[in-house]
Amino acid sequence: MEFLASLYTILLVTICLLLAVLLHRTGKKPAADHNELKQWLAQQLEAQAKDFAKQQQAMAEQNYAAIRSVSETLQTAVQTMSTTLAQGQNGQQATLERRLQSLEQTNTQKLEELRKTLDDNMAKLQEANGKKLDEPYVKDKAFGMCSISLPYQVPDQRIFVMGDHRSTSVDSRTKRIGCIAEEAVLGKVSLRIYPFKRIGTVD
Repeated sequence: MEFLASLYTILLVTICLLLAVLLHRTGKKPAADHNELKQWLAQQLEAQAKDFAKQQQAMAEQNYAAIRSVSETLQTAVQTMSTTLAQGQNGQQATLERRLQSLEQTNTQKLEELRKTLDDNMAKLQEANGKKLDEPYVKDKAFGMCSISLPYQVPDQRIFVMGDHRSTSVDSRTKRIGCIAEEAVLGKVSLRIYPFKRIGTVD
């Protein structure tokens, strides 16, 4: 539509220019018909100018409406995105809080179970320590060949060894033997034969 209006305007201007050139070459004064033609051309040009102005105004209004619609759509999209992000952050925070609460409850339960186990073990240990052991072999308080000062503290990385008959055994209670270095131990007891009622493997 705009192209046709421009083409029509160019044609009118071309016609006016051609008439002016012809009149100039002939040297004749314009007749009344020529004046009427000029008025008609002027009216056409004015009408075309008004129509062009209306078209420009309509296009401006359409562009403004389109820009306004795009702006409103963009604003709505931004608001929707902001709301979605906020909801997502709130959801993640709630999920994290639930996981932390569950982890805290689990840890509390495990700590409580561990505390009860320790209490039970301590009670059993105290009960075992409170029982008097049957040790008839200590009634005579036989020190055997003892030449160390009592009480005696075993040095680090050393082993205090005693014979199976403390009244006559020569063992770490004498300075001649003393405590045994750990690297001097060549084996370990794995089987007990005597007393026969306790025969079996040794842990």
